[in-house]
Amino acid sequence: LYARAQPASPWLPGAALPLLGAMQTALAAGTPQASALAERIGGVLTKHVCHARDVPTRAGIEPVTVETVAASLSSSIRAASRPSGGGDTKGFAKPATAVSLYLLRVLEALEARAREAKGAGGERETEPAASKAAVAAYVSALKEFKANKRCRLKGPFFQAAFDRHPSLAAALLPELAAAASANADKPGARGEFVRAEGLKLLAAALALGRRRSPAVAASAKKH
Repeated sequence: LYARAQPASPWLPGAALPLLGAMQTALAAGTPQASALAERIGGVLTKHVCHARDVPTRAGIEPVTVETVAASLSSSIRAASRPSGGGDTKGFAKPATAVSLYLLRVLEALEARAREAKGAGGERETEPAASKAAVAAYVSALKEFKANKRCRLKGPFFQAAFDRHPSLAAALLPELAAAASANADKPGARGEFVRAEGLKLLAAALALGRRRSPAVAASAKKH
């Protein structure tokens, strides 16, 4: 109710990660009551918290700073990649993706607002630049995806971020190309899966350049 009534609350970005952790704990418990609680928390996240405004009130000061939100984004991606405990973790992917996308959206908005306040570039941005903190977080996620067979991240997790933030896809083209050719000299099912997923993501990212992202097109020419 609070998230629905106060979509600009400065406390919502900070609440997303603890709620995700509570859902993870409930799923790990594995009891019918805990599973019902986890489902309820997931609904609160996907239907309310993660639909809050891009730039909350008090943006730029605690608890809504670039540093704080960037740290929460990295933690949410780690949670999505390695759900802890036992129990049914299948229902965890959608809320974890939603939280990561929400925090990414807030982070990009905060950095864009900071650039506008400083007058960087003079004119209004036609395509917001990718957040350096977000790029670092997703680079780590892609490396985890390539190297760890227990990583729970799938192609749709990255695709959802790229569709909403083409400039992030542009910044990650080298990493996507690396995933598309990962362990090419080592036969095995895992390597084939990673390369196939990498090729899908690379193709989808390059398609953004043709449709609507000058940054992707420019990055493709550069790399």
